Amino acid sequence: MVSGEKSYDIYISEVSDGLEDVEKIFKTDLIMILDEKQRKGMKKRIAAAVLSLIVIISFSFSPGAETAEDPQGLEATNVLLVSLTKDLNTDEILFDRGSEKLIYPASTMKMLTALTVLDIADPDEEVMAGLELFLVPYDASRAGIHIPMRLTVRELLEGMLLASGADAAYVLAAYCGKKLKDDWGYDPPEAIKHFVEAMNNKAASLGAEHTTAVNVDGYDAQGQMSTAQDILVIAQAFLKQPLLAEICAMPEAVLDSEMGTTIKVRNSNELLHKDSGYYIKDATGIKTGTTSKAGGCLVSSFEIQEDQYVCIIMNSSYYGRYTDTRKMYERCLAKSSLTDDLAA
Repeated sequence: MVSGEKSYDIYISEVSDGLEDVEKIFKTDLIMILDEKQRKGMKKRIAAAVLSLIVIISFSFSPGAETAEDPQGLEATNVLLVSLTKDLNTDEILFDRGSEKLIYPASTMKMLTALTVLDIADPDEEVMAGLELFLVPYDASRAGIHIPMRLTVRELLEGMLLASGADAAYVLAAYCGKKLKDDWGYDPPEAIKHFVEAMNNKAASLGAEHTTAVNVDGYDAQGQMSTAQDILVIAQAFLKQPLLAEICAMPEAVLDSEMGTTIKVRNSNELLHKDSGYYIKDATGIKTGTTSKAGGCLVSSFEIQEDQYVCIIMNSSYYGRYTDTRKMYERCLAKSSLTDDLAA
């Protein structure tokens, strides 16, 4: 809260107390000169007028997009919460903290990877894992893919988006880079480099002008940056792809290789699991992320009745990203409830 400012709740409380005093004065002065029948009617009119005034003041000062006054205990340094229109564009900014600042994106970058993949390959194309798996950072998260497994593009997207598998991201990037060059003997590092160029072109085409991809999985790297505003733009494009919107809402999936190997992957987004303490029934995605420089990150979406929202939480703690998201979700609930009340 900014020093010297009263909180919304305290302000409304003081106004209500003041109005009660006004009501008492009116009752004392007016009721003395009215007969019994008139007194009853006057009491009702006074009560209705006081209630109406409180409601008007409440709506006039209700918090919208705040920057100076944040929810108590919010851990993230970069937060953006928006409501969406029916076509998934931004309707209203409900909360904004540091959304314009450059930050490390962590695995939220995989949303851009997925969008770029679908520009190049069809979901049912089969891909064989190859030497690109040796390029995956040793401590990166993995779906469990190994040479020479053959999986569809869709299955690899599931491995990348649910398990946040860097192995799936590298296999997809190498395949798509080779396809772009129309050279299936293309060296995996060069093919992946070519794919990263396509990712940056995709970001630019979406209007994510402050986003730069250096690798395909969001692993911390010099020069790989984004902003919460750009991540929102990418998330909106992501949700407009029916396949990606479907995948990111799945709690788990099974990947079946032609070799007979089966891999069960669990979504790293705890909002989607009923057995999780962080479960939110209205959550529909989207992507987690965690690195030493990016902190705990979570891009989430909610569908409350017919209202849709996207929440960007960046640079929180591992569990703080969920508690921060819960606070933002409660704002969404309040907004949807208020909208319903006004429409009634």
